[in-house]
Amino acid sequence: MEERTLADYWFVLYTRKKAIYLIIIIAILFAVYFSYTLEKVYEATTVFFIPHGFDIFSFFSGEANEDIIKGPLFPIPQQNIHAAFVGILRSRTVAQKVRDKFPQKSLKSLLKKDVDFIVSSEYLLKVYVRDKDPQLAADVANAYPISFNEILQQFSANPILKRKNNLEKQINEIEPKLAESNKGLERFREANKTVSLREEISQLIEDRARVQSKIIDARAEIVSMESYPDIVTWKNRLIEYQKEKKRMDGRRSKITKIISKEDEIAREVDRYKEMLKKLHIQLEEIKAQEERETQNVVVVDRAGPPKRPAFPVLWINVIISGFCGLIGGVFFAFFMDYVDKIAKKKRFEAIETSEKI
Repeated sequence: MEERTLADYWFVLYTRKKAIYLIIIIAILFAVYFSYTLEKVYEATTVFFIPHGFDIFSFFSGEANEDIIKGPLFPIPQQNIHAAFVGILRSRTVAQKVRDKFPQKSLKSLLKKDVDFIVSSEYLLKVYVRDKDPQLAADVANAYPISFNEILQQFSANPILKRKNNLEKQINEIEPKLAESNKGLERFREANKTVSLREEISQLIEDRARVQSKIIDARAEIVSMESYPDIVTWKNRLIEYQKEKKRMDGRRSKITKIISKEDEIAREVDRYKEMLKKLHIQLEEIKAQEERETQNVVVVDRAGPPKRPAFPVLWINVIISGFCGLIGGVFFAFFMDYVDKIAKKKRFEAIETSEKI
């Protein structure tokens, strides 16, 4: 078989150039026809980011005023964190929340074909939503940041709820202890009359000082006395004074122990009160945080109804169909050349056979 050169191939294409042009034109016409007859699909895009500092605010802490001060918000500059955000956006939970807002969109379409998420080089999250209705595409795209924010709120609400239940449990445990301690303190004060005891101990201190002074004076008199009867008299007085002092010391010791016990019970009551106060403040903080709507998503560009369809795109379809028509025309030209060669070969063989006969 004769080996062909590149010029032979070009000659084949040249001789069948009309057929190639015709195939290209037919392919382009089909592309134009389908571009105008196929149902148009619109694509809406919304852009948002998760701020570097989350929406943190305290109602009861001393730093609350600092939290109120406005500051610049900027995206988190970490690709791995955004990968987690994209994973949440692609989750069935977020898709279900969006579908609850727009029942006309199927869950499968939201999870598979109609929604795409990308993270830009500026760490912005972009949501692309496609639909035959441009308004619906925009509404669904705008629903994603809202649903994503709701999911983040749920994530923070779970530990808040656990903390709230734990605080309420602690309060319920401490309140009976505080009530019992208060009753115990009242019973102790009534039984020992501690109010009068404090006054009594003050009086005992004054009386003891006077008795101590008498003892010192008696000792001085005994030393200065010379007659025996006077010495015996002052010694008897000294013994009485010492007995009185001992009695006062005993009474003072007993009162001191009672007052110390009262102070111990009072400290326990104060400790329970302080604990209960702190727990109530924390519970009020938790309840306030529970009712507050946190904003963890900052929308940069809201999606609007697209004016032009994303599919089909006429110029892309024309280019692709023209290229496919060119390839098809080339194959057709070589195929027809091959068919012509086979036909010529068979005619030549038939002529040779007839001449031999």
